[in-house]
Amino acid sequence: MNRGISRNRYPDSHAIEALGIKDNVMALLGNIGWNDFVGKTHYTFETFTLEFMSTICFVQDRENVTNPKHTV
Repeated sequence: MNRGISRNRYPDSHAIEALGIKDNVMALLGNIGWNDFVGKTHYTFETFTLEFMSTICFVQDRENVTNPKHTV
């Protein structure tokens, strides 16, 4: 069975450990200055997401308990 390759900016830590190359990979990334760039997940749109979520208004239907029609 062949495993496809998908491009990803974040290394698969489970695969790296299973191959026994974690120390080598981290040393390589450290030598080229990419530890912070590649090793961590960056949430680019965190501010936009929080701004969007702060505009959501949940309205609970209290009149129809058996079949509520909640709205957002």
